[in-house]
Amino acid sequence: MSNLHKPIIVTIGSGGTGKSTVSRLVYDFAGLDERAEVPVFDCDMDGNRDLHKIAPHRIQVMNLGNSEFIHRLVAEANAETPVLVDLPSSCLPRFSDALTPEIVQELKSTVGVQWLPVYMITARNSSIPVLRAWRDQVWGDIPAVIVVSQKDGLVKAETVEEVRYQHDIVIRLPKLDIELAAYADAAACTWKHLLEGNAVLDNPLRIMQLKRIRDEFEKELRPLLAHFQVK
Repeated sequence: MSNLHKPIIVTIGSGGTGKSTVSRLVYDFAGLDERAEVPVFDCDMDGNRDLHKIAPHRIQVMNLGNSEFIHRLVAEANAETPVLVDLPSSCLPRFSDALTPEIVQELKSTVGVQWLPVYMITARNSSIPVLRAWRDQVWGDIPAVIVVSQKDGLVKAETVEEVRYQHDIVIRLPKLDIELAAYADAAACTWKHLLEGNAVLDNPLRIMQLKRIRDEFEKELRPLLAHFQVK
């Protein structure tokens, strides 16, 4: 279809699944700090706003109090740039009030708006029901990205295959040490600034460890980063 917009990329997951880490790395690796034309939203109003705090001058906080923010996201969709949204799973009721699998398909076929859900899967039992609920109530069978995180232990291949559709992309992230992840979170800045030694926190050993794992993350996230490439 020729009039398709760039996707609205939505990272979805409950607290502690690593969804904000993925959003932050995509923001970092795609160079969005210098690309003001790409809309970026943190919808975690009641949480830590881990995405917003790395660039409060740039990343907008979206109020989940009503469905207006969904209309705003649709309005931001365009043919030139994608939209990046960090979304807590708790806002499913708001989304399902405004969107259904049928409406999602109609938006794509009539005005070219397309969504790209990014689901987080961990070894926690709760991550699979969250994925299924969003698919059943909002996204339906549209192509998605399933990000497998090892932060809570090994995720079995059979678990992924149970929820994977044929057209889904599966990304398996390298394991990020809990203390190292906490250090990156506490720095409240992009990994780029952290690794350049520009953060308030300056721990040479931690920075060296982050540098070693950074390239692995960027390699695995390439399917998402491809949407941000400028043609």
